[in-house]
Amino acid sequence: MFTGDLRAKSWHELKTLALSLVFIFLFSEIPCQAAGPASVCRVTIRSVELKNTAAQWVTVIEPDKQVDLVNQESTIYFFNNTNRVPPGKYVNFRVKILETIKVQGRDHANRTKAGGIAVVTGRTVTASELPKGIASIREEAPTWKDEKPEELMTVILNLNNGDEDDTISIMRKSDFDPPLEVKKGSFISVRFDLNLDNVIYYGLKGSLAKGIPEKDTMYFLPPNQVERAEVEVGGRKLIFEGRELDLWF
Repeated sequence: MFTGDLRAKSWHELKTLALSLVFIFLFSEIPCQAAGPASVCRVTIRSVELKNTAAQWVTVIEPDKQVDLVNQESTIYFFNNTNRVPPGKYVNFRVKILETIKVQGRDHANRTKAGGIAVVTGRTVTASELPKGIASIREEAPTWKDEKPEELMTVILNLNNGDEDDTISIMRKSDFDPPLEVKKGSFISVRFDLNLDNVIYYGLKGSLAKGIPEKDTMYFLPPNQVERAEVEVGGRKLIFEGRELDLWF
């Protein structure tokens, strides 16, 4: 009788463990492996905005400017001579960049391939959540090579549950106080910095989840936080560190 109870108990435990493993496999996020540095990270800055004390976002400028965040400064600036920005007090900033990013880099001997295209999808809302929430990494053109040199490829970050916009927002987590005051003729400048030392990933075929990726793939994920940002209005400069900032998809 004792042996039978023990066997029944063991079978129940094994069954419970098996069901738990199935549940974990079905509902866990795709893990990410070690990452390497980007030698090029070319983004398009779509717009710079300021938030007024009435909680309205006002577009400062729409430069559609391409910047290589590894080798160039991301500063956007102009003088408010034509009152493009209505005079008043402003309590936050937002920089919008396109979700389509050109990158070049390597993860050990694995290197990005010229003309490659990878699409990363998932439900991740902010970069601080990465790599949780990544659902798929799909190749639209070959991205991987194992010989020098690394070459320029494209990554499309279709995150935040596939939302309809095509931009990523960099902003302060909370409003600042006292506000910045914009006047006619005010000099306005915004800059942000990202640490791009560990953003190029190599996914071995099927290594992230069953059938994901379908073939050896190189891809890019932003760092978990913005390293630093600066906002200057009329000679008053505010500097924000990573813990104060976020990158929203």
